[in-house]
Amino acid sequence: MYVDTEAELKSIPKPIKFFKFWTQHPKFDELLEEAWRSNVTLHPLIRVSLKLKNLKNLLRKLNIEEFSDLSERVKEKEREVNDIQQQVLSAPTTNLFEEERKLGLELKILMDVAKTFYKQKSRENWLKTGDMNSAFFHRAVRVKQKRN
Repeated sequence: MYVDTEAELKSIPKPIKFFKFWTQHPKFDELLEEAWRSNVTLHPLIRVSLKLKNLKNLLRKLNIEEFSDLSERVKEKEREVNDIQQQVLSAPTTNLFEEERKLGLELKILMDVAKTFYKQKSRENWLKTGDMNSAFFHRAVRVKQKRN
């Protein structure tokens, strides 16, 4: 028996997971239009496939730029809000109040995005392991029964 250890492994493209919070981003509609605007004169199915690949790349870029490391971004924004609140307590000014309001709004948006992200991830986890005869499934059923 001959085993080729030098064989090239073809990389399989990683599928994209669509996150609901992307749709709330102000750039989402622009990215969607940009992805679908390209004029390709191929078979309609190939055209749709190419446009979807283009959209996938644009969404990945948006995700890296705007939504990477959400928990760390939330912690950093909380620190900024706490710092500005300390400044407001020591020397209240209109500018500091406005800055506190602005940072508080940014923190709320980040926390909403993180909440949506983790909620969607938990549902994916449930779909992957929920219908299996696993400890996870039985624990989830017990928790749900206790709530009812």
